Amino acid sequence: MLNINHRALFLKRRAYGDTDKQGELKLIVRKIIIMTFWVMIFTVDKRFLDEKYTVYHNNKPIERTVKEGVMLAFDYAVRHVGKGPHGLIRMKTGDWNDQAVYGRVPITQIKTVRREGESMLNSAIAAYAFDIFAKMLEYANDKEGAKTPYQWAEDIRQAVD
Repeated sequence: MLNINHRALFLKRRAYGDTDKQGELKLIVRKIIIMTFWVMIFTVDKRFLDEKYTVYHNNKPIERTVKEGVMLAFDYAVRHVGKGPHGLIRMKTGDWNDQAVYGRVPITQIKTVRREGESMLNSAIAAYAFDIFAKMLEYANDKEGAKTPYQWAEDIRQAVD
């Protein structure tokens, strides 16, 4: 069984890469949320969300809890990636196929595609991850905080259907 520090290091390395000095990465929702959920489930330890880790932004250390990091990932997905005109998660620069934007779209249309293009794959992953995130928050006794990710997951599922 991993002790608390080993679990935090495991999550940090899987979610942020092996070095802390990469700066604030654009958080990858499916990695951070799903991995945090599985660490909590396997260890049955809600305290994991309160563990602290350090990231660097502009070469300055920032200490935050695992829960704060996961909340940042969700916030990034909602506010910076967001949904497109059909209610699906936007593609931004690509999904599983980065060629979808930079290999297939004329240069004059790339900004439009990044702003409006949507991805069924990103939407399916987000609906799954947001649902898991809401369950994790409920498990950690944050039922109020679980409402928004549940709603986003349901809205995305409706758009996919």
